[in-house]
Amino acid sequence: MEESNTVVLENKEEYSIVDTLNYNNNEYYLLSNVNNLKDICIRKVIEEDVKYICRLGVEELRTVYNMFLEKNKHILEGNNE
Repeated sequence: MEESNTVVLENKEEYSIVDTLNYNNNEYYLLSNVNNLKDICIRKVIEEDVKYICRLGVEELRTVYNMFLEKNKHILEGNNE
């Protein structure tokens, strides 16, 4: 079974999974709205009986946001090496 690269969030909007990272034994998604590329968000992946995504607390969001920035710094700086 092929895994989807989009998710529908609680606002009923569809988001593409732009990037993923693992931190502290958790997986995180960087998401972009398929209809508005400026609408981005970060969600934590929780796997119990099924896989679902949830919002992050302020400190966790700040940490993971900075990790995504660092991971993608070469893109943000225009250096696609």
